[in-house]
Amino acid sequence: MIEINGNKGFQITFENGWTVSVQIGAGCYCANKDDFKIDYNTSKPSPNAEIAAFKDVGKDRFWFDFGTDTVKGWCKPADILEFMNMVSHPRFKGRDPWKEKGK
Repeated sequence: MIEINGNKGFQITFENGWTVSVQIGAGCYCANKDDFKIDYNTSKPSPNAEIAAFKDVGKDRFWFDFGTDTVKGWCKPADILEFMNMVSHPRFKGRDPWKEKGK
């Protein structure tokens, strides 16, 4: 499922139940962070975005932990794609395999 969030980003839910959020609007950790005059009836590009991932299980929501927060800002398009590929993997369990291997 793909959803638009307040005309400032989107989220996509994968078959494994995990959802990735990609946000580029005011207040998000991206180039548009301080631009509260954005007209959300149009589009304002950003060279980077804020990302997060979560999984809803019943009434509980489990967030991916980046180590210091549950969101990561200033991510370039290639980083976003890599994150989406990791989270969408059928065996993804909410942990970063690269971090666990010391990379």
